[in-house]
Amino acid sequence: MHIMGALLLMAHPAEADKLRLVGCLPHYRVDALETSGAIFLDDLLYFAVIPGPRGTLDMSNVRAAHLKKLDHIRRKHKVKIHLAIGSWGRGKHFPETAASAQNRENFAQALLGYCVKHHFSGVDLDWEFPANPQEERNFVLLIRDTARILHAKGLSISVSVNPRRLPLPEAIPHLDRLYLMSYDHDGRHSTLAQARTDLQLALKAGIAPQKLYLGVPFYGRKINNRAQASTYAEILNRHRPSPETNEAGGYFFNGPRLLHSKASLAQERGLSGISIWEIGQDTAGNASLLRKLWDWTQSTGNQTRDRTKP
Repeated sequence: MHIMGALLLMAHPAEADKLRLVGCLPHYRVDALETSGAIFLDDLLYFAVIPGPRGTLDMSNVRAAHLKKLDHIRRKHKVKIHLAIGSWGRGKHFPETAASAQNRENFAQALLGYCVKHHFSGVDLDWEFPANPQEERNFVLLIRDTARILHAKGLSISVSVNPRRLPLPEAIPHLDRLYLMSYDHDGRHSTLAQARTDLQLALKAGIAPQKLYLGVPFYGRKINNRAQASTYAEILNRHRPSPETNEAGGYFFNGPRLLHSKASLAQERGLSGISIWEIGQDTAGNASLLRKLWDWTQSTGNQTRDRTKP
């Protein structure tokens, strides 16, 4: 383990006993987000930045209003905000960035400067996906070089990963967290059985459970046509499923009971938390999936910090 990583763990000795809730938030959801719901989060990943040429950062999706809202969430609700780089279809320049030592240095230094300026606690690298063995090896170098620069300033680094396309083992010591995207499988795209299998793949790869976060969806996919997706808010509004139900209108989704089971699985296996794609797909009020997950953490004595419900 890096010295800085060890110091970070020492600074938060109780963190290993908590089941943290981490919400992903893409830039196109920020304007509509009700900030009061962030009281149920421990961390938030802001997806807006993508790699640019020669190790630069493409900030074209970032808005000043987004940064202001995120800073409000950070200050008011004590939520750690992380800068996510890439995501599905937004990694065109990852191969170029990772292949060159100078590009990797440019990339890491640009991230460091931006995180410090805007009070981000760290970065998440979401390269979907390295296309060949050389790109996989270069991803290790990108993780290593970025971690070295961020850890020196007390910032964290994580990756969002497909459980069937994990980073090479050499990358793991440099990472603080791995978010397992346990969804978008064929058919019923995110079952409890699949979560168990995905988690087992990561553990068999030698990844320490305290680095792992089990990813859950706040959306459904058509069982017979995975290209069709619908947010949980839309499914709830149209079909009014019961908390025990995970199918409605031909969609498979994660209802409250299934999310409870997945949170229990994460706790039983010693994981650090649950990651959510994505909180802008949730519904409001007492039916909120995020709120129900938080309520469950309280009922199990797994409280992450004192809060007052809105």
